[in-house]
Parts: sequence; structure tokens; C-alpha cells
Amino acid sequence: AAVPLCGGGMPWNARRMKDVPLRVFHGVDDAAVDFTESVKMVNAVRAVGGRVEFFLLPGRTHNVWEPALYEYGSVEWMLAHRLSDRA
Repeated sequence: AAVPLCGGGMPWNARRMKDVPLRVFHGVDDAAVDFTESVKMVNAVRAVGGRVEFFLLPGRTHNVWEPALYEYGSVEWMLAHRLSDRA
């Protein structure tokens, strides 16, 4: 499992993430990386059948790690996944 924070990515490589459970976070007010970059990647992974939970955080900038880890329990979420769970 993976928890990308304020990322983006290379949508043409989305198939590589198809079997990785993802929980993506991005601040709507991020001036460093526009949230639409995460939207593109999430849509690409979903289009190839990937499992993605996507959280756009209004009022947040590039620093979303605290809510991702503490408010949304992403550490526990990641630890609940095992490589043997892959499709």
C-alpha cells in the first residue's frame, strides 16, 4: 500500500500501480503542485482497475501529512495491507 501526498505522477505508468492499494491526499490550495496533477493520476489508476481512495483537502496547501497520518489513520491503513493481498 502507498499514501502519496501532494504528488501527481506519470499517468502513462498507471498500470504499474494497479495492484497497489492507494490512499492519495492533496491540498486544494497547494501552490507547489496543483491538485489537478493528483486528479490526473488517480483517474489514470482507476481507469486500469486500480483501488484508490482520494482525499482533496480544502483549505490545505502542500503540507497535508498531518491530516493524512493523524486524522485519516493512514499509518494503520498501510499496516493493514500485506503483499499477499495483491490481486
